Amino acid sequence: MPCLDAIPKTSVPYYASLWNYEWVDDLLESERLALQIAKLKRDISQIKKLPPIKDELLEALKKDFEGQRQRRIERFAKFIRSKPNDRPRRSFDGLKYDHLKDKFPLFFEWEEIVAAVESLGLEEGLPSEEERMEEIDRINGEIAKLEAKLIKCCPGGYHLLQNGEITNDSRRDFVKHWCAIQRKCNAPCGPTGRVLALSSEAEQQAYYRLEINKLVNRQTDRSPHPGVLCHTSTGLERR
Repeated sequence: MPCLDAIPKTSVPYYASLWNYEWVDDLLESERLALQIAKLKRDISQIKKLPPIKDELLEALKKDFEGQRQRRIERFAKFIRSKPNDRPRRSFDGLKYDHLKDKFPLFFEWEEIVAAVESLGLEEGLPSEEERMEEIDRINGEIAKLEAKLIKCCPGGYHLLQNGEITNDSRRDFVKHWCAIQRKCNAPCGPTGRVLALSSEAEQQAYYRLEINKLVNRQTDRSPHPGVLCHTSTGLERR
């Protein structure tokens, strides 16, 4: 039966610093925290996607509408002053399309704007803009607390934080390597490709806690490397 080639420990990513597996608790906790943070960020995204409250939307549009109206008055007054010798009727002759587009805001009746908002069929009972911002602030506070805990989960400096996400994590690279090796064989193996029974007790415990056992490939006939017989002070030993 074919078996995996044994991998030197020096070729296993970060094995020299991770061999004692004291980092497993922190890694599992950091993954749990990262999932919580990701969920809270999705919650914020959903809040931001909520449709506006009709009354609040109309209030904001009314403010813009009045501002636009005032600017039309001021600009049209300036336009008339620019033609002091024209008869009033001739002043309107100068209002070509380009003048309207470049100098004057679009002309709408307020009733038309209200009708447009009414046609949206906005849902009733949604939280107000103030309530939404308060909820987003509350969630951001939770995220900050979780990120503080996340930082404490890397006492050895295993990873860096960027925008609340874990990057360049040596532990994850190590686990990724181990998972890839396990997918290639039909029985439990250690990160060097050897049969798991040859691993230390800490390594065997980490194997199950990291759920690498779920990746055993029952579809292949390749087995883990059986190890080699070595002479020791107590006799022959497989390693």
